[in-house]
Amino acid sequence: MTIWHLLTMTSGSKCTEITSVVESNWVKAFLLTDCQFEPGTQFSYNSMNTYMLAAILTKVTGMSLMDYLKPRLWEPLGINHIKWELCPEGIERGGWGLHISLEGMLKIGMFLMNDGSFQGKQLLEASYIKKMKQTNIEQKADALATGYGYQLWHLPNGVYMLSGMYGQNVIIDEKH
Repeated sequence: MTIWHLLTMTSGSKCTEITSVVESNWVKAFLLTDCQFEPGTQFSYNSMNTYMLAAILTKVTGMSLMDYLKPRLWEPLGINHIKWELCPEGIERGGWGLHISLEGMLKIGMFLMNDGSFQGKQLLEASYIKKMKQTNIEQKADALATGYGYQLWHLPNGVYMLSGMYGQNVIIDEKH
């Protein structure tokens, strides 16, 4: 299993969000759980994949995801008053639990639409954002979506979306 598998929801892990209710060490639970299919062969949306990305970033940088993103994303975008729920080990949940304003969601959409640039400043390499926005895996798990990029749902006609709980979505249509 690789980072790419986690980014594209193709890890195959059977460890799901239910883990957050019954386990205290989510990383250990994820790593000890079997796969339902060979990583990279199928799409299966699983927020624990995104949690593992947060846990990896925390381990590699020695910083929380919030602290890592603050000077790199939140401050340059002018997004304040952010809360991200934590797992019992103190790691941001990654795939859920982010509390952000509607204006903040709009700014993230603009940042993605402009290939990592915001108000004329390049915050992340455009080549990475372009990889993020390309369909990395075709999927039929969702009636509306046609594919999945790096943490992005792909919709018909080149539209893509960040999908949150209860219809909290950032939908980007670069043509319009």
